[in-house]
Amino acid sequence: MRTKEIHWLFSPMGGAATLAPHAWRDFASLVKQDENNEDAVLDGYYQMLANGDDDTRARAVRSWMTWESQVSALAIRRPAILLTGPIDNKNQINLSRTSNKKTANPLNPSAAYLTELEATNQRPPYKGSPQPLLTCHYSVHRGFFDQESDLFANLHRIQHIPTIAVQGGNDHICPPTTAFEFYSIWPELELRLVPGAGHSQYDPDIMHELVSSTDEILTRLKKMDDDDINKATTKK
Repeated sequence: MRTKEIHWLFSPMGGAATLAPHAWRDFASLVKQDENNEDAVLDGYYQMLANGDDDTRARAVRSWMTWESQVSALAIRRPAILLTGPIDNKNQINLSRTSNKKTANPLNPSAAYLTELEATNQRPPYKGSPQPLLTCHYSVHRGFFDQESDLFANLHRIQHIPTIAVQGGNDHICPPTTAFEFYSIWPELELRLVPGAGHSQYDPDIMHELVSSTDEILTRLKKMDDDDINKATTKK
């Protein structure tokens, strides 16, 4: 979790806001904004989630989860979004969907994946949902690293552990940059970069690679005796 990744998702100048400006406007409208402060929206949500009353937290939870689901949904082909009405009145914006359920997505995402992406907008907010506060807390504190360089500086502590990383090539929540940087300095790492796949584990191609990777690790372990396993999973 590095500053550039946090700003990608939660800054008005970040990549996610650039790709989904209509969704960003709704997300950012809930808090006080400052064009000169890239952390203003994130800090505003932190105050709502950590210190707000029940109603405030509920609004923040729904808005946060809607934002993440909309950014995640950028990875798949969906029916067109129709924007109408004055730009300064979001109540006049009509996000319409065609009656034709077929999409042009060549990956043919599973029903479970589409259901997950749409569920946030269909269910009432859960006031006690910990996910937004957890993500916000770690983002505000930059993952609790003393320095961002610690992420790579301490790689030697886990470098000996057999590892397969699965990363969506079209992940708009956590772009592939960090996964690729790990791969470039960690020769033992096997990186499975899935073209066209997004952030969700329910993406059919991501799910396939996760299951395949788990099977691969199990196969490797079965071929090893106890001493080899201890060497492979114990700190050097």
